[in-house]
Amino acid sequence: MAVDAGVSQVEYPSAIMPPSAGEERLVTVFADIHYYFTEPTRRPLPYQHRFDKGSYVYIYHDAFQNKARMEIANNPGSPEQDAFCGGLNNVHIRHSAQFPTLCTLTVDAHTTSPQQQYAHDAPQHEWRLPSGDPRDNPKELRDFARLHTLDIYFWTQEDATDFLDTVVRLLSNDQVETDREPAPQPQDTMSSVVQQLETVAVSDPAYMNGQTRNSRSEPTSTAAPVQQATPPTSSFPPPPPSGPQVDQRLSAGSTLAEEKKDPASFVPLPYNPAAPAAPEPIQYREKTPRQWMG
Repeated sequence: MAVDAGVSQVEYPSAIMPPSAGEERLVTVFADIHYYFTEPTRRPLPYQHRFDKGSYVYIYHDAFQNKARMEIANNPGSPEQDAFCGGLNNVHIRHSAQFPTLCTLTVDAHTTSPQQQYAHDAPQHEWRLPSGDPRDNPKELRDFARLHTLDIYFWTQEDATDFLDTVVRLLSNDQVETDREPAPQPQDTMSSVVQQLETVAVSDPAYMNGQTRNSRSEPTSTAAPVQQATPPTSSFPPPPPSGPQVDQRLSAGSTLAEEKKDPASFVPLPYNPAAPAAPEPIQYREKTPRQWMG
C-alpha cells in the first residue's frame, strides 16, 4: 500500500541526506525486506543477513542530472529505526510473474571492478546498513557492511507494479529483468467507422453544405438542388380545354413569378398524363340593380 507520509518521522543518520534540490520522489510504498550482506544462500550465517518488516521504500529522481536513487527506512518511529540510500546506476533488478510482489535487487551487478567503482563513483556511505554485528560502530556508516542483495516483498500487487514501472522507465533494459506481460494499451470504445465518419465530417467541407462524401446532393428541408428549380415545360399539366387564354397566361405568369421569388422552396409535381385539367378561375359578375334592391 502506497504512503505519502513518513519521511519527516524518520530520523536519518547524519551521513544520509534528505531529498536534495532538483529531486522528485516518484515512489513511496511499504515492503518487507530481506537484506543480504553476502551472496544469498539457503542458510546464511548470522550477521550476514537481516529481515525487516514494514519498511518505507522511496525512489528519487533528478531529471537534470539524470540520476536515480533508492532510500529505505526500517522500523520508523521506533528506537531500532535506521535508514540508508543507494544509487541505481549499477543495480540489477529481477522480477518473476510467479511471485509478482517480489523484486530482487543486486547492488553491484553492473560493475567490472567493484573496488574501483567504490573509490571513484559511489559514495562511501551508500548501500550500507547495520548488520547487528557488535563490532560495527553505530556512529560510523563506513564501518557497516555493504549490502549485496535485497529481496523486496511489496505489500500489494499495485505497489510492485508501481515500483517496476518506475525502474523500467529510469534504468536501462539490461538492468531490469522481468517476464511480466506489458501493460495493455488503452482501447477506445468508439467504433472505427464512427471515428472515420467524425474525421470526414470535420475535414470535408462538402458535409458543411449538406453533401455526401462523393459530392452528390442530399434532399434537405431548407434547400433544394438548383437543377430541379427550372424543370422542362413538359412536366407541367396540360392546359384546360376551354377558358380565356389571358387568364391562362396570367396564371402561368404568376406561377413563374412565384418560382422566381422563392426558387429554393419550389418542388415540382411529377407529370401525370391522366390528371384532370386545372379548374377554371371563378369570376364574379357585378350585381344588377334588381340584386341591389333585393
